[in-house]
Amino acid sequence: MALANIAYLMSDCGLNVLVLDWDLEAPGLERFLFNKPREIENALMHKGLVDMLLDYKNALLNFRPEEEKPFFPPYQISDYIIPIVTPRRSLGSLSLLPAGERAHKKFAEYSNKVKLFDWQDFYQNWEGEIYFEWLREELENQCDVVLIDSRTGVTEMGGVCTYQMADVIVMFSIASDQSIDGTLRMLKSFSDPELPDLRNGRKLKTIVIPSRIEQISQIEILNAFREKFSQLFGEYLSDELSTESNFFLNHEIPYVPRYAFEELVAVKQTNTALRAKQLEDAYKQLLITLSNTTSQDSILRRKIYQEYKATEVSELESQILTSQTIVKRKSLTVDESGILENHYESLIKAITKGRIVPFLGSDINLCDRSNQGNGALESWQPGCPFPPSGKELAAYLAETFVAPISKHRLDVGCESLPYLSQYAYLTQEGELYDKLHLLALGCQPNRLHKFFATLPAIMRDKGYYPPYPLIVTTNYDCALEQAFEDENEPFDLVFYSNALDAQEQDKFIHRRPNGDLQEIRDPNQYEGFSFEQRPVILKLYGTADQIPEGESLVITEEHYLEYLVSRDLSNLLPAKLLKKFRAQRPTMLFLGYPLGDWNERIILHRIWQNLTSRKRYRWWAIQSNPEPFAQKLWQSYSVVLHDIPLADYITELNKRLRDIADKGNEGYE
Repeated sequence: MALANIAYLMSDCGLNVLVLDWDLEAPGLERFLFNKPREIENALMHKGLVDMLLDYKNALLNFRPEEEKPFFPPYQISDYIIPIVTPRRSLGSLSLLPAGERAHKKFAEYSNKVKLFDWQDFYQNWEGEIYFEWLREELENQCDVVLIDSRTGVTEMGGVCTYQMADVIVMFSIASDQSIDGTLRMLKSFSDPELPDLRNGRKLKTIVIPSRIEQISQIEILNAFREKFSQLFGEYLSDELSTESNFFLNHEIPYVPRYAFEELVAVKQTNTALRAKQLEDAYKQLLITLSNTTSQDSILRRKIYQEYKATEVSELESQILTSQTIVKRKSLTVDESGILENHYESLIKAITKGRIVPFLGSDINLCDRSNQGNGALESWQPGCPFPPSGKELAAYLAETFVAPISKHRLDVGCESLPYLSQYAYLTQEGELYDKLHLLALGCQPNRLHKFFATLPAIMRDKGYYPPYPLIVTTNYDCALEQAFEDENEPFDLVFYSNALDAQEQDKFIHRRPNGDLQEIRDPNQYEGFSFEQRPVILKLYGTADQIPEGESLVITEEHYLEYLVSRDLSNLLPAKLLKKFRAQRPTMLFLGYPLGDWNERIILHRIWQNLTSRKRYRWWAIQSNPEPFAQKLWQSYSVVLHDIPLADYITELNKRLRDIADKGNEGYE
């Protein structure tokens, strides 16, 4: 019942939640997750975990290796999952992977399947460990959070669930010696120092929660129980939880007869009686504690913080009246400290595993600019050795082309680069492209450009590359390419071209390291580059150094509308690049991308809808002194924003990457 309450709360916070019924001997989550008898009946008729395991065994039994390809289960996990209709206020989703098909006469068949399933044989003869690692990753790709209902781990099936699948185990103990002793024995087994070695280095966190605690009568007995509970389980609290005083008192799940007898899901009820509110607050506190066991940038932590950070203490505080004392439940709190340590650690792992996709915006060109003494940075002018930011380019076009435009229109926000480019294009098309060609001349790289140019050699020397990364940019200048050339690091350049000739179709063009150009006419079949050989730079809006060759840029309002609204990028981009975006656990890092103009947000929208899988995994943005509007926008895309100057950030990241050990001597395998 606690799992069902937590699942609904997570869904209300905007998380995509999958509930897995692993309690195969006594399944029944359907009763808590569905409201109508017909819905419960349909769930009982649906295939589930047991059926999925047997389907895998049957497929493997008939498998014939071809070209030494590895075997993967020939089914989609989604075939075994049942969507659950959540309340209107829910921003996320909720679904169930049931225990197995067991309606009516099928129950006897289900029972035999569970009894006869040999878990030891499954591991020894059916690649069980590999299968469950595959299953774990597949479930992660289906949703943001997986909640598993399982026995404590004494049984073989419970052991598989807790030891291999779980990241955090929540154990509920009632106020009886038998329950406490059993919980303590299992907790000790989960604390075995050799356990991480059996889990490929993954730590297993545990939380023990006192549950169904009667809080009105027998206050002396209750206080004695609380003291005993704290003494027995206090030493097993993890570091992030042990600093909280009265942890177990603050996390007690109270005994409420109505909800115990009828087994109702408290957070689904509209009844606002004191007891229901008290129970709901207890589950909310547990949810926040669960979020605080995850990394600073986890989607669970972000969503929970967004949901509860503004809640008043008085609204969440529950008072428990007794004959001798008043106990106040601690107000719900979320850790909001902006610690970068976890970010750097996670990012470096993503870089070494080839999952990182840097996304570079125009403000990277402000990195390393000298300070003029009044807080302003050295500004760009035509002839400068370094390229301009988007705002600087817009200001230059305003000076050059928009004398007829009233000062008032500029003041009210029409000075954006697409607007000004559109004006110049309609009035002086040829001169606009002559001016934009200047961008190809200012190519002096800064430390951020140089970082990405030196990254392949650093990772290659340490044994991590290939595969090499994909670097995406919306900039027109050639500073990044120049940095690679300065380092003698070969790269492939793929850039967009909306040719000036209206008869030509939009396309991407591939420039090889030797300078040869190849039009990508068939994106799905194009094999002209390989991430096993060298990195690829993708310029989504075109490149300024190709303007004299008759190629154009995506820069005017009409260009953006045609390219980002009327076109489907997934039909234009080479399949190999799309695969990088859609890879398992892709990691996007947005640098110098201020999210100011509408065109910048459209490309993000396209990436989210067309280029990535449903599962988003650790996406970050680095921006110094972001505007409140930008913070809200990043938050709406579930991107973690770190407020730090780009120069400082890239210097620290570069130092950390150079300090990591060679592959095989470090835990980034």
